[in-house]
Amino acid sequence: PRTRVLPARMSSSPQPHDKLAVEGSPRGGSFGSSFSRQLEMVAKKREKDNEFHLMSQIQELSRQLEAERTRIKLESGGEAGGRLIVVANRLPVTPVKNANGEWELKRSS
Repeated sequence: PRTRVLPARMSSSPQPHDKLAVEGSPRGGSFGSSFSRQLEMVAKKREKDNEFHLMSQIQELSRQLEAERTRIKLESGGEAGGRLIVVANRLPVTPVKNANGEWELKRSS
């Protein structure tokens, strides 16, 4: 960005603080501080827009993930395909796999 040099405000008698000021600096006068505020507002708006864009992307990815999980679940016949592990000293039943590969529970003695 180009830097413009602006004359500082002069009173009828010269003061020690009267000198040339660079626009946007603390001594840049009302124009410089107004410009700084505008820059801050633009930066805040850009940050807010970026945040909104990222949140939109996260929501879309979440939707896609849920759709993929549903598709996988439907393809596997609606079953999670997980394993059941039972750890016990004694059970009232004994699990036994039959000829069809299905589990049956028989009463233990």
